[in-house]
Amino acid sequence: VLVFTSSTPYEIAAVIWHVAIQRLDRSPHVAWTRARAVRIEATPQLPVEMDGDPLGETPREFQVAPGALSVIVPRHDS
Repeated sequence: VLVFTSSTPYEIAAVIWHVAIQRLDRSPHVAWTRARAVRIEATPQLPVEMDGDPLGETPREFQVAPGALSVIVPRHDS
């Protein structure tokens, strides 16, 4: 779960910079955590998106669906 805490144009630019240099993990304006389920609430209600797709407004609940993702990688022959 990534929470973007930037609220000023400068902070937003700093986050974009960290994305551009592939160091989002070092941005002071992004909070990271792991979870199997999460509920997002806000007052006032805020828009919610996932991977760039709009999903409505808060409150929203999300959970991990075990086994829902299949990953195929090339065989590594030694």
